[in-house]
Amino acid sequence: MAQAISSSRRLRTHQPCALKDTLLAAETLLLLLMVANHMWLRRIYIQLRRANDRHMADARYFARVREQLERELIAGFGEIADGHLQVYASEVPRLSVLLFQALIDSGTEPKRVLAADLTTDPNLLTQRREYLAVNRRLIEAGGTIQRLFICWQDDLVRREFARNLLSFVDHHRSLGVYGKSGQHVTAALVDDASLVIENSL
Repeated sequence: MAQAISSSRRLRTHQPCALKDTLLAAETLLLLLMVANHMWLRRIYIQLRRANDRHMADARYFARVREQLERELIAGFGEIADGHLQVYASEVPRLSVLLFQALIDSGTEPKRVLAADLTTDPNLLTQRREYLAVNRRLIEAGGTIQRLFICWQDDLVRREFARNLLSFVDHHRSLGVYGKSGQHVTAALVDDASLVIENSL
């Protein structure tokens, strides 16, 4: 009888310990889930570092771009670091216009743009009217643009592609992006890719 009572007491004392262990395990699991969720949120949402004069060529321009990005709430970036943006193709036209407009409005000097365009379809670039218009506004505001058109050699040997590319370059010139009448196009062959370089004013 005494042995049965002793076993019953031991069973009751072990039950609260088992309950505590279960609660502690559940609490640990919840904490791990919260940490994992926090890390996941940090990866999918934009985090822009504050402009720092020691690291930026023009901190005022970067600060303006950062403010506009935060206001626009542009999502879908693969990576954002100081002055470098990696975006999905669907965001490129809108982001390009935003960066040009920020440069125009920033009051920074010189207003200089160095751009590289992977030109797989010149007709597609010609259809970006808002982007072409902001190029013109930058030139009218006293800015300069140096643009590098990158084309595949196999594309350049196709007559239709070459014709569309030249039409695209002429279209840019007509908008004032290439303002000097004596400007020339320089083509260089690098491995299997060709580079077509054009300067603005």
